[in-house]
Amino acid sequence: MNTDDNTRTPRRNKAFWQAHTHQWKQSGLSKIAYSKEHDLKPIGFYNWSKKLENLDSEAPSTAIAPATFCL
Repeated sequence: MNTDDNTRTPRRNKAFWQAHTHQWKQSGLSKIAYSKEHDLKPIGFYNWSKKLENLDSEAPSTAIAPATFCL
């Protein structure tokens, strides 16, 4: 495998996909249309948007839950 090959897509991190997901939501475009417009692989964009959506729904709420004690 040649590691000097420049044909590979650069590695994209969570912040990259968060920014694109935010921009996509503001755009009013479908995920496919947004992906094409920004030269993103549609499956990668779809997978990351779902992953970030799941992380957002799992985020702890700001309310403090009451403590429970077992006797």
